[in-house]
Amino acid sequence: MESSNPSKYIDMTYTYKVNLAANTIVEGSVSNKASIARFKNVKVQITFYSKTDAVLGSETFTIMEFLPAGRSKSFRHRIDGWWKGNSYSKYTILSADPY
Repeated sequence: MESSNPSKYIDMTYTYKVNLAANTIVEGSVSNKASIARFKNVKVQITFYSKTDAVLGSETFTIMEFLPAGRSKSFRHRIDGWWKGNSYSKYTILSADPY
């Protein structure tokens, strides 16, 4: 049951900043809250919003790690460019493969 619904069991925390080359650096960790299911290759989408809730852009990427039940893994991802006027962001776990 757990392996058929990864977005219910995978959680993520992250921060982001713009580096000197004007790229957005996203760093954080993904956690598997499942008691039995193990996942790998977690596909994430981060969407950036303005203060008026307009979508400025989004980035989809895959965290290529094994994520055992009850464990967390850290990640770092570089996004080419950044969005001016970015006020906040939200993430969505799109998918993950069972292993």
